[in-house]
Amino acid sequence: MAKGMDFSFDDVNESGFVVIRPGRYIGKVTDWRFYTKVDTGNDLFQIEFELVSGDYAGETIRMWRKVDKSSRTSMFRLYKNLGLIRDGDRTDDDKLKVTALFGETDDKGKVAITKLVVNGEERPVIGVKGTLVVVEDRNQDGEKTHSIKYVDALSVTPDGDTDDVPF
Repeated sequence: MAKGMDFSFDDVNESGFVVIRPGRYIGKVTDWRFYTKVDTGNDLFQIEFELVSGDYAGETIRMWRKVDKSSRTSMFRLYKNLGLIRDGDRTDDDKLKVTALFGETDDKGKVAITKLVVNGEERPVIGVKGTLVVVEDRNQDGEKTHSIKYVDALSVTPDGDTDDVPF
């Protein structure tokens, strides 16, 4: 019998991208970019996560978040659930200021975000972890794909394991 290697492409769409099944996955930030979308003029964060557990460990998935005054609630939750904003960060007079530090700009005009400054304290964003809630979606061509609906906080496992807690 000849030896060979089999591949299953059941979870790959016609464009060649892996379609991650809906569910909850632990992901760590591997890239964070800021840019202005040309056709809409909207300022966006593009955040790339590597899945670190489950059937899709090692796969990458991206999310985009609009960055403007109306997105403060969703940005606060994202920062909090990634452990970038923590209990006790507010000043005595209840102030909480977060600044995304700009790094180098790539050839597509996207600016790297490597740290947030939370009330004066720098916190790296690369490597922070969260629970990604992935849902089924469709791309602009109508192909099945996925998207991150939101990022939830990591929690202590039932056996008390805190290895996945980001801080």
